[in-house]
Amino acid sequence: MKSIFAACQVKRLRSAAGPAVPPIHVVLGLLVVTVFMLAGLPAWTQAGAGAASGPGGSSPRTAGTLPNLPLSTLGGRQVWQDVAYHAGWRVQRHVWTGHHRLLDPDGWRRAWGGFSQVRRRFDALREDPAVSPRSDRLVILLHGWGRTQGMFAGMETALAEEGYDVLSLAYPSTRLSTARHAAALEALIADLKGVREVSFVTHSLGGIVLRRALAAKPDFENAVRLRRAVLIAAPNQGAQLAEKLQGFAPFHWVGGPVAAELPPQALVDLPAPSIPFITIAGARNKAEGWNPLLAGNDDGIVTPAETRLDGAQGHYLVPAPHTFIADHPRTIEITRRFLADPC
Repeated sequence: MKSIFAACQVKRLRSAAGPAVPPIHVVLGLLVVTVFMLAGLPAWTQAGAGAASGPGGSSPRTAGTLPNLPLSTLGGRQVWQDVAYHAGWRVQRHVWTGHHRLLDPDGWRRAWGGFSQVRRRFDALREDPAVSPRSDRLVILLHGWGRTQGMFAGMETALAEEGYDVLSLAYPSTRLSTARHAAALEALIADLKGVREVSFVTHSLGGIVLRRALAAKPDFENAVRLRRAVLIAAPNQGAQLAEKLQGFAPFHWVGGPVAAELPPQALVDLPAPSIPFITIAGARNKAEGWNPLLAGNDDGIVTPAETRLDGAQGHYLVPAPHTFIADHPRTIEITRRFLADPC
């Protein structure tokens, strides 16, 4: 009885003191959820039937452009796919919700909602003479598995200084298969305006995505010429490490569909690029590499032998681990010289 009486007294005291203040972690949690819901609002906003279909047959759940508060974004990290590009502006599709957004060259969101409405804003920009590409020579940078376009910061700056227009492509590498990434890349190139030629610089998985895109031998109505490619630390012969991890379930949970596409047997029939290309591999200045699970030298993820590919116009070794090789000064210099070759 005493315990019951004490409990009632506590309840009365709390009632008299007013509503209880929730703990700070609850407040922060609710704030995070609110921001997330606002950022993905089109996913839950039903604007009626007939929503415009986006690239690849996707059907966004909104048919209108929502009121936009310009916000700085991260540009797209594993959930956003670049589907259109012009002079630094890009249209992106959310891989989960299917809605689209328009980002300016500084990564600020300028419109969002259904594909057709966002696309109209983008097309209006393309017709504006003041919004023109830096150059009619575009270099597309394709990041590696689980990475983001930010990994090419040094490379992007160096190539821009050479006079190229540069797109460090955002794509959800851990969410979709290489075939779907390749199809999105082809669609983006086919949609380019004011671009005469495109070259590629890829890191790791990006090289496999490019090879799969080129295997389709795309012929673009906009007359874009595919010129050259640099494949950095790409597992062109497949990756022993991926093969060793095939039976490890978390490898597939984290890596997504691509996890099953990287063992050697999965890449046997994938042709080399149909355009002039070089390969670059990372290694230590020692007989052994960084990863004890791999025999001989390696960059921590793949061996130099795994990066080799018949038909390459050159194969280079750079003393850098897999994660950092793309922005290594030696890699940037090799890339700059190869892309500048007029042949």
